[in-house]
Amino acid sequence: MGILSTAVSLLKLFFHEANYRESSEEWFDDVWEHLDKVSSGKGELYEDGGRIYRRFTASIGNERQIRITDDYDEGARIGDIKLSWWEKTRLEYSGSVVIQRYW
Repeated sequence: MGILSTAVSLLKLFFHEANYRESSEEWFDDVWEHLDKVSSGKGELYEDGGRIYRRFTASIGNERQIRITDDYDEGARIGDIKLSWWEKTRLEYSGSVVIQRYW
């Protein structure tokens, strides 16, 4: 049973990381739909300690911004996420990349 449960855990981890971008986009949509009085927002992936995590930045009026992170986000390894060349370059340069924008 130990080998089987380890194999299942590894498969879950692989599929979680392989679908991390898609699940992040769904999370961004959900956050945006539940916010009131927000003029714009952006869903982004950021790097921390060799892993990628998601966060949502919302603008309230012209000067206020709030950042929302997913408390249950385990992140994913950088090499396991599908990113375009431009997105990878932006991530390496600034530490984050915007995946979705909202108005």
